[in-house]
Amino acid sequence: MLLTGLHPRTLEAFERAGIVSPRRSAAGQASYDQHDLVRLRQARSLVQRAGMDLDEVRQLFALQDQIEQTRQRLDQMVTELWEILDRTVPTPSGRVFTTAAMAGHGPDVRR
Repeated sequence: MLLTGLHPRTLEAFERAGIVSPRRSAAGQASYDQHDLVRLRQARSLVQRAGMDLDEVRQLFALQDQIEQTRQRLDQMVTELWEILDRTVPTPSGRVFTTAAMAGHGPDVRR
């Protein structure tokens, strides 16, 4: 109860509900990382203050995880698009450098 501020039974219920998945030592003792601790505090608040049940909390966290994964994929796609633009947009001299030049196949300059 020291780090989480939660009763061990509450921790077990949150784990059974799939809200957190702590690592376990060889002796079976749960180890919570910073992400788990944030989730536990949020889950406690959602249950106590918002009146949500554990399944609703699990579903909410699953949606948050999906949104974060989608955001990361979009960030990667934007990065890749900028890289493509950097390779294909004309320089001030009017030249366009394509991926062939970047891959070491010699200059592939188009006007």
